[in-house]
Amino acid sequence: MGHAYNFGSGVPRDHGKAREWYKKAAARGADDAQLSLENMAEIEEADQRLADAIQALIGTSASQQGARTDVPLSSLPRVTADTLERATVFVWASEGKKGSSGTGFFVAPGVIATNAHVVGSAKAKVHVINKALGSLCPAEIIAVSPVGNRDYALLRIPPNKAANAPVLRFAPKVRRADRVGTWGYPGAVSDRDPKYLALMRGDVKAVPEVVYSEGVVSTLLEQKPPRIVHTAIISHGNSGGPLVNERGEVVGINTWIDMDKQSYRQTNLSLPSSDLADFMRKNGVSPRMAPAAP
Repeated sequence: MGHAYNFGSGVPRDHGKAREWYKKAAARGADDAQLSLENMAEIEEADQRLADAIQALIGTSASQQGARTDVPLSSLPRVTADTLERATVFVWASEGKKGSSGTGFFVAPGVIATNAHVVGSAKAKVHVINKALGSLCPAEIIAVSPVGNRDYALLRIPPNKAANAPVLRFAPKVRRADRVGTWGYPGAVSDRDPKYLALMRGDVKAVPEVVYSEGVVSTLLEQKPPRIVHTAIISHGNSGGPLVNERGEVVGINTWIDMDKQSYRQTNLSLPSSDLADFMRKNGVSPRMAPAAP
């Protein structure tokens, strides 16, 4: 249960409960539980250093940047990895002494979509960074979905900061066996990334490396809203990131993982872009829809 609470696998993510379970397991002599406790302590210390750096950053003016507000995806034979990398952002949210991180992506000029559980609450202070932005940038929370089956938040950053950030378009549909890819900042990789570690130490210009994983759509679960089950590996830190098809169009937003307790097999779950698009429209943001594939 310690891992389940630590990574949000099948239960709401709760570091306090994870720590309690790890302590119980460590008291019984489980070496991996003691190692998990030490890793949590190191990450929390790094989170605090980043939070301190963000506090120093708040109030500073954003630097002026280039000219483009969008990449015309229809003019490209294939959306390049560079485009998707510049459209995907690392999200850091803090409220008091608590902090959380995840992924987001540009869905309109200056507007970023992510998961509600990444930002925590509408009162959180949120910052984002990627190669297009160049440095840690404050983001305003403009919409958060109510607690329930949906898990969306919309962020807005200053227009001058978003000038070089491409806006991703939404696919008209997704089907079983479609090839898909995920883009984001999974903790399992980011914790070993020198640039991420530099950001954790307070370097607000250190841009973590975005991570790509690919797979196929396994099935579509007809729930409200539907769930996309796929084999592109995601983990803690991928939450809020884009699930894209072979044309680089968004088919979903990565939201959950679930771990089977008997086989230890992981299930990757995303909410469909069609439902995210409805949430955007209800909050005054128009998604960019891609034409149907021939």
